[in-house]
Amino acid sequence: MLRLLLVSLIAFATPGLAQDLEGAADHPLVGRFEGSRIIGYEALEFDEVGVPFEPGAEGFETVEGRVTRISYILPDDASGAAVMRSFEEALKEVGFEVLFACETRECGDISYDVDQFPIPRMIVDRFDYRYLTMTGAHEDLETWVTVLWSKSHLQIGVIEGEPFQSRIVPAEEISTGVLETGRAAIYGILFDTDSSDIKPESAAALTEIAAFLSDAADLNVVIVGHTDNQGSLEYNLGLSSRRAQAVVDALVQQYGIEGGRLQYAGAAFLAPVAPNTTSEGRALNRRVEVIAR
Repeated sequence: MLRLLLVSLIAFATPGLAQDLEGAADHPLVGRFEGSRIIGYEALEFDEVGVPFEPGAEGFETVEGRVTRISYILPDDASGAAVMRSFEEALKEVGFEVLFACETRECGDISYDVDQFPIPRMIVDRFDYRYLTMTGAHEDLETWVTVLWSKSHLQIGVIEGEPFQSRIVPAEEISTGVLETGRAAIYGILFDTDSSDIKPESAAALTEIAAFLSDAADLNVVIVGHTDNQGSLEYNLGLSSRRAQAVVDALVQQYGIEGGRLQYAGAAFLAPVAPNTTSEGRALNRRVEVIAR
């Protein structure tokens, strides 16, 4: 009997998820192995991932799109064969096919090269691990799923082939949004999961906000952080507020905007602009807004 719990079953097992990493969630396509808990989580709007299609370090191809990485601690009685077979058969049921599968000696040296979290979120025993690559369609996107198992640890990777789209809103559009509707949504400010540290690739979006504020020198604004609905309301209120504060701090410290013109607030998932039931909707809801004060 398969022990992989699909999303429809997970919904009835919330007490068992109490020890998951705060703010993390199973990917809706994949689910989880029964009795496991999340210890690592990352969701990126766009990234490139090297995925093995054949044994050896040379057998990789780069795929790109929305990337979700989740690592789990498995129950003590979960064998590698049971874990990998569960995911393989469950994904086959929704139309996915195996591109590559290997076990330790068959894998060559790919354990050093496959995409994986650092220790302790993922620990790979080089003498006892298994790997699986599958492909199919999810929400009308070409999708790749990777499964890496080693004893008590498991990492799931989901790459949904969404084409890259620049999400930098120019200063002129920020001005139009704020002056005509009182607000402008910014999608180019990026954070690591469960973090309020602004990633370096956010510089272009921050530059446009600073340019808008410099041109509208008499305008005071509130920077508001928004999240999707993954995790509790209390958690997301705190996270969205810390992220908004980080944006204000960056504008003041790095771009010379007068601090008295800026306030910050966190709205968590209380003001969605799209349903949180799809990955596209959740991506639209994760944003920073500039609001006229």
